[in-house]
Amino acid sequence: MTENQSSNINNYKNKLEKFQPTISQIICNEQKDDVFIKSLQDESNAIFKQFFRARLWIQWQPIIDEINKSIYYLLTTVSGHQTLGEEYCQIICIDYNQYLIPSLWRRLTLAAIYSFRTRFVNFFKNLATNNDHNHDGMVAENLQFLIDSIKKINVAIFFLQGQYPDLIKRFLSIRYLSTSVKSSSTDYNQTSFKILSFLTIIQVILSFYAKYMIITKKSKTKHINISIDNTKESIHSHNNDGKRCPLCFSSYQNPTLLFCGHIFCWDCLSDWMLTTSTSARQQQGHFERKDECPICKMKINDTKQFVLLHNF
Repeated sequence: MTENQSSNINNYKNKLEKFQPTISQIICNEQKDDVFIKSLQDESNAIFKQFFRARLWIQWQPIIDEINKSIYYLLTTVSGHQTLGEEYCQIICIDYNQYLIPSLWRRLTLAAIYSFRTRFVNFFKNLATNNDHNHDGMVAENLQFLIDSIKKINVAIFFLQGQYPDLIKRFLSIRYLSTSVKSSSTDYNQTSFKILSFLTIIQVILSFYAKYMIITKKSKTKHINISIDNTKESIHSHNNDGKRCPLCFSSYQNPTLLFCGHIFCWDCLSDWMLTTSTSARQQQGHFERKDECPICKMKINDTKQFVLLHNF
């Protein structure tokens, strides 16, 4: 590109800046389009209800609304014409990169997203929810919060610059031009929009701070719960390691306390008490009781000295 061509393009853009629409015009355009689409939807729903049952109408109402939006944008934006809102507010859509009418694929993309916006949003919400089983819904919740915050930031920038009223037009680089020359006193609410922009930015910052505090609190609570669970498991394991029968070296089964203070399994102690002293007596079938503690050899005169322990 030569210097003369670059200079001509810059001069052309500077001239077009005089036709920059006001923020009020763009907002009015959005509102007027919503009014016209709503009127079209109401008429279609009224006709549908005359021929079909109310239950069927309730089931098909979202689809009817999407069809009406599609028809509206197909006859206006996709066809390269102004919408009724744009015509009312005396503005037109342009491709900001070339300062021409947007290409067909841009117009189709814009119309498709505007027509089926709710369906797209629900699809991605369900997708995030289905992949969020292990995070207690945190991924879907954080994704929704992030999208809402980005929308608010875009609105704040729009109130300052007056260029892209939504993320779709910003992504497609579609802006508006006014069909009338902009005067210095056209948008007397410019200061009010700047104040709204700063208030919106402050709101976004505060919402991020509040979200950060919530996530931090949940993270701390989760770590504390994990620490408590690990401590309980450690204590339980330690207690189980210390509570082993000296005879079988396993956890106590029906723990039995002797007067000397030693503890054994009931079966282990019973087997010990009934062991034989010599192999000869064993062959003769004669058993000798060992009336003594297996550890300290303290004499045991009666089985009444056995104490069964519960919840040990």
